[in-house]
Amino acid sequence: MIVLSDEFYREILSHPIPTDLEAAKVLSSSPAAVDLFMWLSYRCFTARGRERVPLFGDFGLVSQLGSCDYARPRKFRERLEGWLDLVRAMWPECPASMDANGTGLWVGRANAVLTAQANNVRSTAEVRQLRNLDQFEFKRGCGDRPVTQEAS
Repeated sequence: MIVLSDEFYREILSHPIPTDLEAAKVLSSSPAAVDLFMWLSYRCFTARGRERVPLFGDFGLVSQLGSCDYARPRKFRERLEGWLDLVRAMWPECPASMDANGTGLWVGRANAVLTAQANNVRSTAEVRQLRNLDQFEFKRGCGDRPVTQEAS
């Protein structure tokens, strides 16, 4: 059970951010993908146009997501591309994309709530296929490090 303070509860009710909770449920086996999805839901909803968010630094995406310190920025970028693929499987119109030199993420104004027609097209089986869950088991923890399962 999560207990919210009265002040925080009032803030949530006064300033709701539209998001697709079904998408969050499907992505729940990949905590980093859920974090990115929820962050993008907020960031795209509040964007005033096309905006660039740096990946690194005090105000970078790594800091905003609370991710572990990545020894190599290239590794974080690789993981981010994978998380973006998962997010796009649930939210095809997601306006997020890496910048040309891989140091930032472009976001644009959008809502992460899909229309009923788009929801009908999307299925958990399609997402599982995209994530190759038959080949990988996601550990809960920093970075969703995939571990290859042994064949039984």
